[in-house]
Amino acid sequence: MLAQILMVYRRVPVVVAAFPMVMLLPILGEGVQHIVEVYLGMFTPGDGLDAGRETTIRLSFGGLKALSVFVSIILTAWFLDRSLEGNTRTLRSWISAMNHYDLTGVVLLTVAIAVPLAAHYGLNNFAVGKPPIMMAAILVADSLVVGTLAVSLGSVAFTLAERVQQRKGS
Repeated sequence: MLAQILMVYRRVPVVVAAFPMVMLLPILGEGVQHIVEVYLGMFTPGDGLDAGRETTIRLSFGGLKALSVFVSIILTAWFLDRSLEGNTRTLRSWISAMNHYDLTGVVLLTVAIAVPLAAHYGLNNFAVGKPPIMMAAILVADSLVVGTLAVSLGSVAFTLAERVQQRKGS
Protein backbone atom coordinates (compact mmCIF):
# COMPACT_ATOMS: atom_id res chain seq x y z
CA MET A 1 0.00 0.00 0.00
CA LEU A 2 2.75 2.47 0.94
CA ALA A 3 4.54 1.65 -2.31
CA GLN A 4 1.39 2.52 -4.29
CA ILE A 5 0.94 5.81 -2.43
CA LEU A 6 4.55 6.75 -3.11
CA MET A 7 4.08 5.75 -6.77
CA VAL A 8 1.08 8.09 -7.00
CA TYR A 9 3.26 11.01 -5.90
CA ARG A 10 6.29 9.96 -7.99
CA ARG A 11 4.15 10.06 -11.12
CA VAL A 12 3.06 13.68 -10.56
CA PRO A 13 6.31 15.38 -11.70
CA VAL A 14 6.63 12.92 -14.60
CA VAL A 15 3.15 13.78 -15.85
CA VAL A 16 3.60 17.53 -15.32
CA ALA A 17 6.97 17.58 -17.12
CA ALA A 18 5.59 15.71 -20.13
CA PHE A 19 2.06 17.17 -20.19
CA PRO A 20 2.02 20.51 -18.26
CA MET A 21 -1.54 21.35 -19.33
CA VAL A 22 -2.90 18.79 -16.82
CA MET A 23 -1.63 20.90 -13.94
CA LEU A 24 -2.14 24.28 -15.58
CA LEU A 25 -5.91 23.78 -16.00
CA PRO A 26 -6.73 23.44 -12.28
CA ILE A 27 -4.17 26.10 -11.34
CA LEU A 28 -5.95 28.57 -13.61
CA GLY A 29 -9.39 27.43 -12.39
CA GLU A 30 -8.37 27.91 -8.76
CA GLY A 31 -6.62 31.20 -9.54
CA VAL A 32 -9.70 32.66 -11.22
CA GLN A 33 -11.85 31.53 -8.30
CA HIS A 34 -9.43 33.24 -5.89
CA ILE A 35 -9.66 36.49 -7.86
CA VAL A 36 -13.46 36.36 -7.56
CA GLU A 37 -13.24 35.55 -3.83
CA VAL A 38 -10.83 38.45 -3.22
CA TYR A 39 -13.17 40.75 -5.18
CA LEU A 40 -16.10 39.54 -3.03
CA GLY A 41 -14.06 40.30 0.11
CA MET A 42 -13.81 36.71 1.31
CA PHE A 43 -10.26 37.17 2.58
CA THR A 44 -10.93 40.48 4.35
CA PRO A 45 -12.37 39.87 7.82
CA GLY A 46 -15.47 41.92 8.59
CA ASP A 47 -15.52 43.82 5.28
CA GLY A 48 -16.95 41.34 2.81
CA LEU A 49 -18.11 37.82 2.25
CA ASP A 50 -17.63 35.57 5.25
CA ALA A 51 -15.43 32.56 4.61
CA GLY A 52 -17.59 29.66 3.45
CA ARG A 53 -20.62 31.82 2.63
CA GLU A 54 -21.77 31.07 -0.87
CA THR A 55 -22.92 33.45 -3.57
CA THR A 56 -24.06 32.65 -7.09
CA ILE A 57 -20.96 34.20 -8.63
CA ARG A 58 -18.61 32.32 -6.26
CA LEU A 59 -20.40 29.03 -6.89
CA SER A 60 -20.27 29.61 -10.66
CA PHE A 61 -16.51 30.05 -10.59
CA GLY A 62 -16.23 27.14 -8.15
CA GLY A 63 -18.04 25.00 -10.72
CA LEU A 64 -15.55 26.12 -13.36
CA LYS A 65 -12.71 25.16 -11.02
CA ALA A 66 -14.30 21.75 -10.32
CA LEU A 67 -14.62 21.14 -14.06
CA SER A 68 -10.95 22.03 -14.58
CA VAL A 69 -9.96 19.59 -11.81
CA PHE A 70 -12.13 16.84 -13.30
CA VAL A 71 -10.65 17.33 -16.78
CA SER A 72 -7.16 17.27 -15.27
CA ILE A 73 -7.89 13.98 -13.49
CA ILE A 74 -9.15 12.36 -16.70
CA LEU A 75 -6.25 13.68 -18.78
CA THR A 76 -3.70 12.52 -16.18
CA ALA A 77 -5.12 8.99 -16.09
CA TRP A 78 -5.33 8.93 -19.89
CA PHE A 79 -1.72 10.13 -20.22
CA LEU A 80 -0.42 7.56 -17.71
CA ASP A 81 -2.35 4.79 -19.41
CA ARG A 82 -0.81 5.55 -22.78
CA SER A 83 2.69 6.51 -21.71
CA LEU A 84 3.35 3.91 -19.00
CA GLU A 85 1.29 1.00 -20.19
CA GLY A 86 0.92 1.68 -23.91
CA ASN A 87 -2.79 0.96 -23.53
CA THR A 88 -5.62 2.49 -25.45
CA ARG A 89 -8.46 1.93 -22.99
CA THR A 90 -11.68 3.75 -23.67
CA LEU A 91 -13.32 6.14 -21.23
CA ARG A 92 -16.04 3.53 -20.73
CA SER A 93 -13.48 0.94 -19.62
CA TRP A 94 -11.99 3.49 -17.19
CA ILE A 95 -15.41 4.15 -15.67
CA SER A 96 -16.03 0.42 -15.40
CA ALA A 97 -12.69 -0.09 -13.65
CA MET A 98 -13.37 2.77 -11.24
CA ASN A 99 -16.64 1.08 -10.20
CA HIS A 100 -14.73 -2.00 -8.98
CA TYR A 101 -12.19 -0.67 -6.52
CA ASP A 102 -11.81 -2.36 -3.14
CA LEU A 103 -11.34 -1.14 0.42
CA THR A 104 -7.59 -0.91 -0.11
CA GLY A 105 -8.28 1.35 -3.09
CA VAL A 106 -10.45 3.61 -0.96
CA VAL A 107 -7.66 3.88 1.61
CA LEU A 108 -5.18 4.60 -1.21
CA LEU A 109 -7.39 7.40 -2.51
CA THR A 110 -7.96 8.89 0.93
CA VAL A 111 -4.32 8.84 2.01
CA ALA A 112 -3.01 10.08 -1.34
CA ILE A 113 -5.18 13.20 -1.33
CA ALA A 114 -5.14 13.94 2.42
CA VAL A 115 -1.95 16.03 2.43
CA PRO A 116 -2.70 18.30 -0.56
CA LEU A 117 -6.34 18.68 0.51
CA ALA A 118 -5.34 19.70 4.04
CA ALA A 119 -2.77 22.11 2.59
CA HIS A 120 -5.45 23.62 0.32
CA TYR A 121 -7.83 24.39 3.17
CA GLY A 122 -5.03 25.47 5.48
CA LEU A 123 -3.66 27.96 2.96
CA ASN A 124 -7.11 29.43 2.32
CA ASN A 125 -7.68 29.97 6.04
CA PHE A 126 -4.17 31.34 6.50
CA ALA A 127 -4.72 33.93 3.72
CA VAL A 128 -7.62 35.61 5.54
CA GLY A 129 -6.66 39.04 6.82
CA LYS A 130 -3.12 39.07 5.39
CA PRO A 131 -1.67 42.12 3.62
CA PRO A 132 -2.40 42.04 -0.15
CA ILE A 133 1.07 40.91 -1.31
CA MET A 134 1.27 38.14 1.28
CA MET A 135 -2.32 37.08 0.55
CA ALA A 136 -1.56 36.92 -3.17
CA ALA A 137 1.52 34.75 -2.54
CA ILE A 138 -0.49 32.40 -0.31
CA LEU A 139 -3.27 32.12 -2.87
CA VAL A 140 -0.78 31.43 -5.68
CA ALA A 141 0.74 28.68 -3.53
CA ASP A 142 -2.76 27.34 -2.93
CA SER A 143 -3.45 27.27 -6.67
CA LEU A 144 -0.28 25.20 -7.15
CA VAL A 145 -1.49 22.83 -4.43
CA VAL A 146 -4.83 22.41 -6.22
CA GLY A 147 -2.99 21.62 -9.46
CA THR A 148 -0.93 19.02 -7.61
CA LEU A 149 -4.08 17.62 -6.03
CA ALA A 150 -5.76 17.21 -9.42
CA VAL A 151 -2.76 15.43 -10.97
CA SER A 152 -2.46 13.25 -7.85
CA LEU A 153 -6.12 12.28 -8.19
CA GLY A 154 -5.50 11.38 -11.84
CA SER A 155 -2.59 9.22 -10.76
CA VAL A 156 -4.81 7.57 -8.14
CA ALA A 157 -7.48 6.93 -10.79
CA PHE A 158 -4.87 5.31 -13.01
CA THR A 159 -3.54 3.22 -10.09
CA LEU A 160 -7.03 2.03 -9.12
CA ALA A 161 -7.85 1.07 -12.71
CA GLU A 162 -4.49 -0.68 -12.94
CA ARG A 163 -5.29 -2.68 -9.77
CA VAL A 164 -8.66 -3.77 -11.20
CA GLN A 165 -6.96 -4.87 -14.42
CA GLN A 166 -4.36 -6.88 -12.46
CA ARG A 167 -7.06 -8.58 -10.38
CA LYS A 168 -9.04 -9.49 -13.50
CA GLY A 169 -5.89 -10.83 -15.16
CA SER A 170 -4.96 -13.05 -12.23
